Amino acid sequence: MEAKSCHKRPSNTRSLIPLFITYTILYTITCTFVFYFGAREAGGASVQEQDFIGDAYRKDSAQIAPTPSEEGSNDVRQYTVVKGDTVYRLCVKHYTICKSRELELIKKYNPDLTNVDYIQVGQVLRFPVFTPEAGVFGGKERQQERQVAKERQQGHGKERGLEQCTVFDRYPSRLDGSIDKLEWINDGRARVYGHINGRADSGGQYKFYVSVPGDLDYEQPMVLEKDGTFNVDITVGRAGKDYGVNFGLKLAKVYGDTVVSDITRHTVKDPSKTGVEYFKAESSSRASAEPFTGPGGVAEWVRTQSLDAGLSDNPPFKVKDGIFVKNYRYISANPDERYLARYGRVTLYGSSVMAKALILQGRYDVAERILKVWVSQVNLNGMVPRSANTVGDNYVSPDVTTGDAAHFIGALAMLRVATHKGDYDDTIIAMFRKYFLPLQDAETGLVRGGYRGSGDGYGPGNSMTPIKWASTEHNVDLFQSLVLLSKTFKGDISKEFSTMYEKIGSALDKYMWDDVAGTFNRGYRFETGRDEAKALDCASWGVLYLVKQAELARDAGDKERERIYSGKAKRALGFIENNFVSRWCYETPAGRQGVIRGYKPYAGKIMDVTDEATNEPVDWNSMDDFVWSEGTLGVAMANHEFCRFERGASGSGQYCARSDKIINNMRILQSLSDKGGMLYATKNIKGNFTMAEELSALSWYSYALFVKSGHPDPNVGKIRTLIPW
Repeated sequence: MEAKSCHKRPSNTRSLIPLFITYTILYTITCTFVFYFGAREAGGASVQEQDFIGDAYRKDSAQIAPTPSEEGSNDVRQYTVVKGDTVYRLCVKHYTICKSRELELIKKYNPDLTNVDYIQVGQVLRFPVFTPEAGVFGGKERQQERQVAKERQQGHGKERGLEQCTVFDRYPSRLDGSIDKLEWINDGRARVYGHINGRADSGGQYKFYVSVPGDLDYEQPMVLEKDGTFNVDITVGRAGKDYGVNFGLKLAKVYGDTVVSDITRHTVKDPSKTGVEYFKAESSSRASAEPFTGPGGVAEWVRTQSLDAGLSDNPPFKVKDGIFVKNYRYISANPDERYLARYGRVTLYGSSVMAKALILQGRYDVAERILKVWVSQVNLNGMVPRSANTVGDNYVSPDVTTGDAAHFIGALAMLRVATHKGDYDDTIIAMFRKYFLPLQDAETGLVRGGYRGSGDGYGPGNSMTPIKWASTEHNVDLFQSLVLLSKTFKGDISKEFSTMYEKIGSALDKYMWDDVAGTFNRGYRFETGRDEAKALDCASWGVLYLVKQAELARDAGDKERERIYSGKAKRALGFIENNFVSRWCYETPAGRQGVIRGYKPYAGKIMDVTDEATNEPVDWNSMDDFVWSEGTLGVAMANHEFCRFERGASGSGQYCARSDKIINNMRILQSLSDKGGMLYATKNIKGNFTMAEELSALSWYSYALFVKSGHPDPNVGKIRTLIPW
């Protein structure tokens, strides 16, 4: 705590005794008031703020050595309060973590401590020592928890061993086999042949289905031989009907009622089809090969997920010379599987982030082929749908969201810088003036989340309803893209870009930043006010925003503004370490065990983030075995960018070390895939997170690998100095 000076010399020296008495009383009252409330401002945080203390804050804590207890035992330590201390700081110093259990124990041993938010310099506090023998808070388990917390504070340290994993989640494996050929018998009847590898140690059952687009999986009777070969007589559609329909042939591995892996091929029913169709084999067995990791793994996954847009089954997306990269590769059971993976779901966000990564690698042609598919979807109001199906289905999302569109316009801006071509300038300007500008709230300056479209995605909707909510993430996305656009365009349009991003920046600072917590809120509801939920992407991408603001201030020579933004970025990084750190203990089908360290997507229990399987809100504070890869990679980028800002282009120090550690963990996660992919999340939470390989997570990984390694291309170097992601 820090008590501010209350001394003020009197101007009149007459009647010194009455004045002295009066002054002494006022001095005492005033200093007590300032001491108490000043401590809450200058001295750090109250206990109510205990979960929002960052690394930067802890470093200022006084180094106080414990003294022997008055009982002369080793079970209690005494601390004498000095300037700058709070109960929470001392609690962290003593136990390395400080939550309600520790605070209750401290109050028990200090009965005179009536208000944990108020302690005095010179006061002696007694802190009991945790001992396994005393059975305090779970003994060995509690010691491990304190060690974990200590590592979190330091941001590095000795790796925790596998002995601390009590449960190992099985990494989802793809079915190792193939569907080899289909032999037509007559109209709607055929026989399918294939094989399954490694049956002896695989367990489970094998089933075969014919999948009808937009309908169910229909099981077909399968004959499985001892050598792993199988054949199955199937019914494809209705006799004399369903011609031209793309049917799925699905070989599935099933435990109980749960499909754990599958192989799917497709056939189109045609009245003139006869003879045999051969399918290209794609086995997941790579026992003799090294795992796909790093840029090579990213390239392999993208290759296997890419489709020629000219062959799309969705008419608006049938774009000549375009490329789709399917957003999902499912390797485990998920209720949305048939709509996402099987039908080639593509997303504006995933496509845009991957295009950015490809541009940074100098692969401009591939990036442009991905982006041109989405350019063709921009309507007269500057709107772009957020997703669509491309294989055997014609679904197009009726919704348009600001964050997805912001990444898309940013990718077009990066392509413009890289190629020196203005082929998509009209698209960029139309989206800016017709879509983004009308969504900016006149009073706050925040940009609303977009529009909810009517309809189910299978045919034209009737209306578009504005979303009455502004997302921190969306506004940060758009801020970054507009900064780049303002630097790549000239004249009046450049000024328009600058004006909008400056308003967004002011709005983020005023309405989204939580100065008590030291991080960003999730959003702002125009009808009710601040949405104070704490989300990882808002925190990590918020750091990227703060670093960019600090860079802009440095470029302008505004040292005070630079200091403010860099200080906020440091606090936000500390908040992440104290609230989102998690891990995942895994076991592969081959028996390999390990630990992935990363971050979970939320802090606390958020009522509108529910597991649709139970309809219950997820308590994220109690979930310490969930790693969200996309968000984790955002944290890696945030630490790297802050390190680069502080240390210059070379980068060094604890923040770069933390970034390296995160990326190494994500490389381990990538190595578990047979195709170089990366799980979006390490658990399925229905309606929110899926345990599937996903494009945006891999795109962020690719982006992080490039940004940390550098690139000799001068055009890419120019992009890198303008925008961090």
